[in-house]
Amino acid sequence: MKIIAIMAQKGGTGKTTTATTLAYDLARLNGPVLLIDADQQGNASQIMGAYDPTAWGVEKLLEPDTDAASVDDLKQTREWQPKKKAPAVRVDVVAASAALMDANMDVAADTVNDQIHRLQERLAAVSSAYKYTVIDCGLLLDMAVLNALVAADLWIVPVKPGGFEVDGLLRVHEQLEELRQLNDGLELWVLPVMFGKSNTHKAVMAHLRSLGHRVTLATIRRSVIAESYTAAALPLPVYSPRCGVAKDYEALAYEVVAWNDESEGKA
Repeated sequence: MKIIAIMAQKGGTGKTTTATTLAYDLARLNGPVLLIDADQQGNASQIMGAYDPTAWGVEKLLEPDTDAASVDDLKQTREWQPKKKAPAVRVDVVAASAALMDANMDVAADTVNDQIHRLQERLAAVSSAYKYTVIDCGLLLDMAVLNALVAADLWIVPVKPGGFEVDGLLRVHEQLEELRQLNDGLELWVLPVMFGKSNTHKAVMAHLRSLGHRVTLATIRRSVIAESYTAAALPLPVYSPRCGVAKDYEALAYEVVAWNDESEGKA
């Protein structure tokens, strides 16, 4: 099982759209897939139709071994029928809940038990059940996000063509070096989002490639549909399967599948 964390420390980069769409596309192309919402806002849970502020969620995976729940205890299976003759697309979802903020503080305060490998241990228990786990991370490097990045094989950072967002990659590089002391196999991909064909955007793209991190072949264009679909509580490819941005994300999913196949070939 490959674990993919989607995390950016700048808002408005389509982080949750990337996580939910990638989970859906991977399930359709190369599943089965588990989606974990590790953002206390719960937006990924809402898009996948799994949000319940009164139910236990991802915070139970962060409790110490004696108290923690399993993925099987918490998951909700969501299903969509993309086409009449196509097989249903299923994604298991562990939702975020209102208790995640308190859970982050509890983990940080617990200096007796291991703090950063809890999610990794819960996911190891279901590694044979899934081909991929996609984790939608919050904007802050809190304990839930730290657990996600310590467990992850791949960290995807969505970056839009603005000066602050690109400059933020310098901090990401510093964090990556620190995280590799805890997870030496962690890879980083930069995902360009909301890009167009202007000369300015081309210059930003060239700059991204010069920074030394892998920039995805897939580039996500700006789309009115992608900015407005969330109210439907549906994954983007279900809401608008023919829109250009859905095709862009499909290209990203194929890129992830190829990366996974390559890594399995090396194993």
